[in-house]
Amino acid sequence: MHRKGTFAKLMSYLEEAIESFSDVRRGDNCVYSIRDAALSAFSVFLMQSPSFLSHQNMMEKERGSNNTRTLLGIRKIPSDNSIRGLLDPVSPESCYGVYQKIHTQLLLQEIKEKYRSINGTYLIAVDGTWFHSSEKIHCVKCSYTDHKDGSRTWYHHAITPVFVHPQTSHVLSVEPEFIVPQDGHEKQDCEINAAKRWIKGYGSKYSSMGVTLLGDDIYARDPFCREAKENGFHFLFTCKQTSHKSLYRWVEDGEIDRDIFSITRKVWTGKERQIHIYRYFNDVPLRDTDDSIRVNWCELEIRNKSGKMTGRFVYIADHEITADNVVDMIKAGSVEN
Repeated sequence: MHRKGTFAKLMSYLEEAIESFSDVRRGDNCVYSIRDAALSAFSVFLMQSPSFLSHQNMMEKERGSNNTRTLLGIRKIPSDNSIRGLLDPVSPESCYGVYQKIHTQLLLQEIKEKYRSINGTYLIAVDGTWFHSSEKIHCVKCSYTDHKDGSRTWYHHAITPVFVHPQTSHVLSVEPEFIVPQDGHEKQDCEINAAKRWIKGYGSKYSSMGVTLLGDDIYARDPFCREAKENGFHFLFTCKQTSHKSLYRWVEDGEIDRDIFSITRKVWTGKERQIHIYRYFNDVPLRDTDDSIRVNWCELEIRNKSGKMTGRFVYIADHEITADNVVDMIKAGSVEN
């Protein structure tokens, strides 16, 4: 689709979502519209510039016009405080329909095939990110961290899954899952629990596409791997030796060319000659119990021409690992890093 056509489609999706935004104001004090506030906030992310709106206000004063009006149809740019005041009461779920419409549009194009990866699956990287923190400002939905000096940092964070592929730097965002205190739970919410909610909730519609979840070491645990499988997902997670000692005992005791297989390649990076050593071991228990989930393990060691190790990447997966796919498996896993 032509770039202008794509932008016009996106704007129509946003306009439709904005129509559902609630307006908590009462009376005649409505200088700014919800629409102008929402599109003003969107423009900062669209232009990837935190000072974009202040620059547009300056243009308006000097020239009588600005880009937000011509590009987005914003009639009057609200102040930062006005944007927050108008949009804070709006539920994030009000925008989730935009994700669905964009994904449907993209899947009608060739991009559907461009993002296929290991064993024909799509890759969705799952990770948590902070988007607000303060030592003073907080609300009932904040998480917090207590420090040794007695201070406390309040913060908001969320799971922000994205479609990724080793051969592109572009990602496709999907619905996030916010990490917030849950009703009936005394403990703070956490990234793992939010990820579990996501694979059962918003993420469930993606599993039928054939999706491999990527994630760091905190996801490489028996309960989460089981939950991912039970909900129709594959997985490929970073697996550190320090946190998976029983698994690595199996690796250390594995017999070469019967349990553990190895491939060595010489690689020229454009700057230096490297030696890449791939190893893999299928059907290994993830933990030291009889009922442990069985996983497949692989690693890449990168050595310089003198033999010194300069990098190491290790993963577990539910995909069977072979000599034909171990390189692609490592490449897919490294996207999350």
